[in-house]
Amino acid sequence: MAKQATIRVQTSELKFGMYVSKLDRPWLQTPFLFQGFAITTCEEIEKLKEHCDYVYVDKTLSHGADEPPRQRIQNGQSKSRRTGLLNRVLSFGRRVTSRYSGGSAAGSAAAITSRGPSKDKVGISQELKSARSTHSKARTIIREVMTGLRTGGRLEIDVVQSVVAPMVDSVLRNVDALAWLSRIRSKDDYTYNHSLATSVYTIILGRHLGYSRDELHLLGLGGLLLDVGKTKLPDALLTKREPLSDAEVAEVRKHVQYSVELLEDVPNLHPSVLEMVKTHHERYNGKGYPLNIKGDHIPMFGQIAGLCDSFDAMTTERPYAHALSAYEAMRQLLAQAGAEYKAELVEQFIQCVGMFPTGTLVELSTGEVGVVISQNKLRRLRPVVMVILNAKKKLLDEFKKVDLREESEDENQEASIWIRWGLEPGAYGIDPADFYL
Repeated sequence: MAKQATIRVQTSELKFGMYVSKLDRPWLQTPFLFQGFAITTCEEIEKLKEHCDYVYVDKTLSHGADEPPRQRIQNGQSKSRRTGLLNRVLSFGRRVTSRYSGGSAAGSAAAITSRGPSKDKVGISQELKSARSTHSKARTIIREVMTGLRTGGRLEIDVVQSVVAPMVDSVLRNVDALAWLSRIRSKDDYTYNHSLATSVYTIILGRHLGYSRDELHLLGLGGLLLDVGKTKLPDALLTKREPLSDAEVAEVRKHVQYSVELLEDVPNLHPSVLEMVKTHHERYNGKGYPLNIKGDHIPMFGQIAGLCDSFDAMTTERPYAHALSAYEAMRQLLAQAGAEYKAELVEQFIQCVGMFPTGTLVELSTGEVGVVISQNKLRRLRPVVMVILNAKKKLLDEFKKVDLREESEDENQEASIWIRWGLEPGAYGIDPADFYL
């Protein structure tokens, strides 16, 4: 008889090296973001004891379970710090009030300031009509500007700037409306949609960090202009579905240089915008491009742009990659925190956007499927969901709105409804754009 690969283990009997593959409750009801991990620190064992009575251990993925704890803790120092970040990020109920001192917001990557969840002035339904007009106009203008650049025209910066102010105003009134529209955009014209969505996310993160309206304007403008240099690349290279050769990768990376050259010809352009475009592909560990600068030498606006650019790219269908669910993308960003991205900045991004951003498809613990229509600022794991499909994945005759914050939570989870997991865009044939009033 084959040996059992997965065994049930009481949390009081956990040891270093054991690979925890399943909990006695939903992962999202615990501080553990990664669904499956090897135990490397005392902190992880204590957290498991705090939240679970027993777990399931995969023996095939476990290693060194009998190794002395002292040595294991020493070997797991860096993972312990990462686990600490995981736990902080998943504490969505607290208000973030920490300050990170530094120079100007645009010029210093150390200048991270969070005022905690900002209050919306209007509800998402009230803001949506205005946001639709703003989003549509911005998308049209970005398409026209980039089409003009492809045919040898000049960068009309005044035209681009004309759509930034309404975007900032919309985000200041309600943080979810433009985010929603950015996530339900059409699948065509990746470059235009990506530029617009990245701009929206930079404004949202900037609002959360407490930047002034003028600074939000600079962030939004920079986000729209990040990829203008791609207009100088062949379409065949940008739409190629097969893996790029080394030479092709080098050519694509030149878009940063091309963008900078286009912007250097723009009179009176704020230097922070130019720096943002120039450094949005730099990475905290120095492994970015084109300058290979690292850490706090990367301007804050450049770091914000890099993070928002990466998140939107991961959650968008591209010629060479399938779109990830927002939840999976957040997990990947968190896994790269402290390496590719400044850890505190990743934490703040998750705090303001949420693990399940507005417009995300999710499956509930009931088996029902819905779309997130607004956030609960202090309980990011419990947003407001419009339920579209029943437990059998059949379309409901009448959609229902569920505020997960108001759902009862008993000790055994019996009367509670929670998000089981995020779904990839298009799951079950759902286009969220078709299901929002």
